[in-house]
Amino acid sequence: MKMRRKWIPMMLVWLLIWGLLPSGIGGTAGAEGAVNIAPQAMLTVDSVTGTNPASNAADGSLTTRWISGSTTYEHVFEMTWERAHPVDRVKVWSGNVGTGASSWHIRDFTLDYWNGSTWITLAAVTDNDKDNNAGEYNDLSFSPVTASRLRLHITKPSWGGYNAADDRIARLAEIEVYAAVQNGSDTTPPQEAGSPEAVAGSGQLTLRWSDPPDPDFHQVRITQEGSVTEAVYVSKGVEVRVLPGLTNGSTYTFRLQTADTAGNFSGGVRLTATPSEELPDPAPGLARFITRSGDRLLDGTEPFRFISMNGSNLTYIPSPVWHRADPWEQEDAFLSIRQMGGTVVRLYTLTIKGGTANGQSPSHINGLQSYDEGFFRDLDHVLKLANDYGIRVILPFIDTWEHVGGLKQFAAFRGKTAEQFYTDPELKEDYKHLVSYVLGRTNTYTGVKYKDDKAILAWETGNELYPTDEWTAEMAAYIKSIDGNHLVMDGRYGISAAALSDSNVDIVSNHYYESGGTNYALRAAADRNASMGRKAFVVGEFGHSHTANLTALADQVITSGTSGALLWTLKFHNKDGGFYNKPGDYRWPGFPSGASYDETSVMRMMQEKAHAIRGWPVPPPAVPRAPELLPVESVHGLYWRGSAGAQTYDIQRAGHPDGPWATVGTDVSDSDIPFVPFKDTSAVEGSTYYYRVTAKNAGGSSVPSYPAGPVTASSVPPVPTAPALLPIQSVSSIAWEPVKWADAYDLERAETAEGPWSVAGSDLSEEDRPYQDATANSGIAYYYRLKAKNAGGISEPSNTVGPVTVHNAAQLAALTADSTTGTNVPAYAVDGSLSTRWLSGSGGEEHFLRMEWPAAQTINQVKLWSGASSGANWHIRSFTLAYWTGTEWKPLASVEDNEQDGFYGEYNELHFEPVRTTALQVSITKPSWQGLPVNPDDRIARIMELEAGYADRTAPGEVSGTAVISGKDRLTLTWTDPSDPDLAHIRIVPEGAAGAEPLATITKGVQTVTFGGLEKGSLYSYRLIAVDRTGNASPGVVVSGVPGKKTGEPGKD
Repeated sequence: MKMRRKWIPMMLVWLLIWGLLPSGIGGTAGAEGAVNIAPQAMLTVDSVTGTNPASNAADGSLTTRWISGSTTYEHVFEMTWERAHPVDRVKVWSGNVGTGASSWHIRDFTLDYWNGSTWITLAAVTDNDKDNNAGEYNDLSFSPVTASRLRLHITKPSWGGYNAADDRIARLAEIEVYAAVQNGSDTTPPQEAGSPEAVAGSGQLTLRWSDPPDPDFHQVRITQEGSVTEAVYVSKGVEVRVLPGLTNGSTYTFRLQTADTAGNFSGGVRLTATPSEELPDPAPGLARFITRSGDRLLDGTEPFRFISMNGSNLTYIPSPVWHRADPWEQEDAFLSIRQMGGTVVRLYTLTIKGGTANGQSPSHINGLQSYDEGFFRDLDHVLKLANDYGIRVILPFIDTWEHVGGLKQFAAFRGKTAEQFYTDPELKEDYKHLVSYVLGRTNTYTGVKYKDDKAILAWETGNELYPTDEWTAEMAAYIKSIDGNHLVMDGRYGISAAALSDSNVDIVSNHYYESGGTNYALRAAADRNASMGRKAFVVGEFGHSHTANLTALADQVITSGTSGALLWTLKFHNKDGGFYNKPGDYRWPGFPSGASYDETSVMRMMQEKAHAIRGWPVPPPAVPRAPELLPVESVHGLYWRGSAGAQTYDIQRAGHPDGPWATVGTDVSDSDIPFVPFKDTSAVEGSTYYYRVTAKNAGGSSVPSYPAGPVTASSVPPVPTAPALLPIQSVSSIAWEPVKWADAYDLERAETAEGPWSVAGSDLSEEDRPYQDATANSGIAYYYRLKAKNAGGISEPSNTVGPVTVHNAAQLAALTADSTTGTNVPAYAVDGSLSTRWLSGSGGEEHFLRMEWPAAQTINQVKLWSGASSGANWHIRSFTLAYWTGTEWKPLASVEDNEQDGFYGEYNELHFEPVRTTALQVSITKPSWQGLPVNPDDRIARIMELEAGYADRTAPGEVSGTAVISGKDRLTLTWTDPSDPDLAHIRIVPEGAAGAEPLATITKGVQTVTFGGLEKGSLYSYRLIAVDRTGNASPGVVVSGVPGKKTGEPGKD
C-alpha cells in the first residue's frame, strides 16, 4: 500500500556555516562568489543537428552537447538575459562527449558582447587546443563588461576528427558565464535558507527550504559533499528540489548556499539524509482537496504551484464540424499534459446552444435550465481521467463571448439580453440553478459527486467576465454555500479590488495577450503585487506571443511566488488520424509544422518550467506507447491514432500478419497541417499486404501496433465518400469537412435547392478553406453543394446548404486605390473591423478607392465609415460614389461637409435605385476635417470600413401556431417562426403601449419565451413581430393570456 514518506529527524540535518565552495564543472570558480548565469539565458543558435539543441550547452552536464548544422563553417551561439549583468569570465567546453574520439573541438571562435548597437569582441581563440574529450576547456577572463547579450562566433567549427578539413559541425558541450563582483559593488551575502529539511524516499531525496528575505536574493546553489557532481541551481521562489537517482542505504550530504544578484554566496547550510527502499511511497497526489492560506495554494501542508496548459477542447470539438470529444482523444490530452509535467488543466466554459461555433447543435446547456446528458458524461470522463493521471481541473461556468455560447445565449432563453445578466433576478437564479446542477452532479464513471471530487482545483465563476462586484460576491457566496471543499476563482477579466477582500473568493486571475500589453512578465509582476498577501494569483491564460516573452512570463511566475500559469492552449490527437490543428495552438511535444510559432521550443520550455516550479529536474523522454493502426482500406492512405509524446513513426509492411516485416516509411509525421495519411508508393499492384506502425521519440521506439490488413494493392484509389459542407454565413467563407481519399473538391452553386447546378470553384484543396465565391452576385440567394474527387472517380454530392445571400459585395471585390500610406492597405477597408483602415497617400487632396468584380453585382446600398479609431474629426469631408456603366463612370450619390465620424461609430448610409455593375468607386475631393488639433495640411483619406450590397426591404412573414401557457405568476408564449431564410429574431412588445421598449428579443429557432412576476388574474397582451437580418419588420401577431389559470387551460389569442 502507498503511504506518506517518512520525514527525516532534524537531528540528521546539520546546519554549519562553511567557506565558499568552488563552482562550475571544471572545479574552479569565476571571480570569488561569482554566479554562473548561463542557465538563466535565452539561447539562440544558427542551426541544430538532430536532437542536440542549444539548451544542452547550458544544462550543467558534459554528457550532452549542442551540435550545429553542417552546411556552413560559420555558426553562432547567442545568449540573452532579461537584464544586463557584469561579466568578466567565460568557460567553454567544446568537442565530443564521452565517445573517446578526439579533435572534434571548435578550432577558431570569438567571444563577443552586444553594446546596444554592435558586437564587440572580448576574446578570440585561434587554433584552439582545448579538447573537451580530454577534460580541457577554454577559460576566458577579461575586464568586466555589463551586457545582456553574449555570443560565440564560430568561424572554424572543428579540427576535423575523422573527417579532416571537411567537418563543418560545431560541438559545444558546455558554457559557463560568470557575473563579476566589481570593486565598490555589493559584497554582502544574503541570509541563509530558512527551515531546511531533507525528505528521504526510495532512490531520492527531496530538499526543502524557505528563501531568505533579502531583496536582491537570486537563487540557491546545491552541491554534494565529496562528489564532483556539478552544482544544481534553483531559482528564487521554488524552495524545493528533488534529487533522484540516488542509492538506497547510502548517506548523502548536500550544501545549500544562497546567492544574490551581485554574485555573493552565503556560507551555506548542510543537509544529510539516507534514501531507503523501506520508506513508504507518498500518498496519491489527489488524496486531498487543494486549500488556500493567504496568497498560497496548499496540497496538505505543502505549497501547490504549477505551470501547465489550458485544455479548451476537452469537452467539445468546435471544428471542422461541431461534435463531442471522444474518450480516447481526452486521454491523449491527459497523457500529453502529464508527460509535459503539468499538474493542472483549465477547461473552457460549459457550452450553450446558439453560439457561433455550435449553432443549434446539442451543447451542455440546450435551453432554460435544460442540460445535455451526453455532454455532461464527457465532462464526467474528463474528471475520471484527472483522477487517474493526478491532474487537477479548473472549470469556468460561463463565457462572456458567443463562440460556444455565452451570456447572450444564456439570457436569450428568457428573452433577455447579455446586458441584463448581472442584475436581472431571474437570470441570476438561472445561473445558480446551473451551479447547483454541476456541483450536485454524480459522476457516471466514478460515482462521486462533483462537489466531493478532489480532482477539481477550483470553480471559476466564468471566462473573461465583466461583472458587477455585487454579482461576484453573491455567486461566490452561493458556490461556497453548496461546496465547502473547493476553491472559488474569480472569472473577471483582470483583478478586482472587491474580490481581493471577498472572503469567498480564493483565487484571482488575469489573461495575457499582446492586445493588452506585450510584456507579459511585467503585467504578471503587477498583478502578483496587487494580490500578494491577500489572494492566490493564477495566470489563467497566456499565449500568442514569441518564445522569449512566454519564457519570461514563466520565470516571473516561478520567482514571484505566483501560484500558477496556464498556456493557451493544448490540441490533441484526432481519433481518425493526425491532430486537431489550429495554428498558434500547441501540440505536444512540438513539431516542424508548428515552426511559424516556435512550437517545439515553447513545448520544451513549458516542460522545463512545469518541473522547475515544483523543484523537479526534467526527466528523459519516455518511450511512446504503441500507436493504433486503423483499418486499412487502401495502400493509398494509412491512418493511425498517434501516440502522445511521439515525434515520428515508422511504417512496416509484410505479406503475412506474422511477418517478416520490412520498413516502407521512416520518420513519417502525423502532425502535417492538414494531416496527410501515409501512401505506400512501393506497393506492387495486386499484392496482398499487412501493415503495422511504430512510434518514436528521443526516448526510443514503441512496440509495434497490432497489424492491420489484408489489403490488396491497387493503383486506383477508392472513390471518396460524399463530403460534408458546413453551414455558410457568407459566400466569402465557405468551408467543409474533408473526407478520405479526396485529392480535390468541386464547389457547385444554384439559385434553387433543386438546381440546375454550376461549378463555382473547381479542383479546390483543403488549404483553400475557407473559400471565397468571388463570382457570386449581390442580392441573389444561393445554394451550395460539394463533390470530392480523385483518380478513382467523383463522390456523390454533399448536403445542400443555403440559401445564403451576398450582403457585402465589397468583400468579394478586387480593390484599387490611388495611393497608400505605410501598411494601411485597401483590404483594411473591407475586413469587417473598425480598428483598421485604408490610408491614402498625402501627395494631394484627391483620392479614390475602387471595387471591381468579375461578374456584375446588383447594388442599391453603400455604407461608409471614415476617420480614425484613435481620435475625432479625421473623417472624410467630401466625396462622391459612382458606378461603371461599361463605358463611363456615373454618379450615384454625393456627400459634402460630411458629419458622420467613424470614431463615434457613425457612417454614411447611401440608398439608391438598384444598379447592375462590375465596379464602384469612391472619389474623394476633401479627404479630412483635419482632426484635433486642426491640421489644415492633412491630405490623407481614411476609410475604416466599406459595405456595398443589395438591401432587401421586404418584411418577413408572420409567426404562426401561437399558444399561451398559463402558470401561477407567469405566461409562456410559443410559436412557429416564419420560413423566411433571412429571419433574424422575434421582437416581443406589450400590446397597446405605443413606443414601448421590447420586452424580449428571441433568436430565430428558439420559438418560446416565459414572462414571470405577473399579477394573477390580469390579462396580458403581447405583439410578436418578425424581424429579418436587414431590419425589416412584420406588422406582428397579438396573443393574450391570464396568469393563474389551471395548467393546460389555454390562454386567449
